[in-house]
Amino acid sequence: PDASIRIPSEPRRFADAFFARARLRPETTLALNPQARYETRVWPAANFADVARAWGRRGPRRAVLIFAHGAAEARGASRIARACESTRVVFAPTDSTVLESAALLSRCALLVTCDTGIMHLASAVGVRVVAVFGGTHPAGPFPFRAGNMILHTGEFCSPCAGACPYDLRCLRRIEPAEVLRAVEAIGSRRAPGRRFIFAG
Repeated sequence: PDASIRIPSEPRRFADAFFARARLRPETTLALNPQARYETRVWPAANFADVARAWGRRGPRRAVLIFAHGAAEARGASRIARACESTRVVFAPTDSTVLESAALLSRCALLVTCDTGIMHLASAVGVRVVAVFGGTHPAGPFPFRAGNMILHTGEFCSPCAGACPYDLRCLRRIEPAEVLRAVEAIGSRRAPGRRFIFAG
């Protein structure tokens, strides 16, 4: 079935105005979604910061748009922003609606994310996605559009739920360099179809 989202005009105007105020350019803005409800889905914050810094070094006017909802996620996003050094960081509004978030995502070059609802939202509006999977298995709730890339270590204990007895190695074994290679592949159009990348 077609799982795409048609964004109404009002949320589109919201996103256009936000990008204009923040002086963001769609082709040079990387979206990051570093938070998730369960720790078994959260890639380390330091790794997201590494990806953001590398994105910023790739050319002028590069920027990172970080999505976070709620106070706890905002605090985590702030820690990532402080580690981004010279890379320009902008925060998406924490109180944006689903359609407003969809409109903001639709203006970005691509999204690097954990396994969350934002991942599916980006895919539904046609934004390329690089997703890091930990405790969940990408054979289930993966981003469904062609061209997206999923990194997963294929641990024997996956999928799982609850506290991790193995120090979240499924997430820690995925290096920022592997995510950056996936970003490069998507950006250069060398990712023609949906792919599982067994990393680590």
